Amino acid sequence: MNPREVIRIALRALARNKLRTILTMLGIIIGVGAVICTVAIGQGASQQVQQQIQALGTNIIMVFSGNVNVGGPPTTRRRFCSTSRVSRRCLPWSGPPSRS
Repeated sequence: MNPREVIRIALRALARNKLRTILTMLGIIIGVGAVICTVAIGQGASQQVQQQIQALGTNIIMVFSGNVNVGGPPTTRRRFCSTSRVSRRCLPWSGPPSRS
């Protein structure tokens, strides 16, 4: 089959199935519109958060890595007990993993 014949057959199929063609086009248009709106909302939210952080100033936010214990008793390691039927033993657990 040459490309002209393929295009002719495709156009004939689209003309015979008008409702299916319209619904497919509508679905594609709505899907593309939804993706565009989602990306725009995400970028707008990101810009708004950045503006709010910049409005706070440069000496307000302090970020620390790891556990910080100021003026309190030393933290103790808790134990994580599994409640599954497969394993009933307690495992040492010291909280979520820290990023270093």
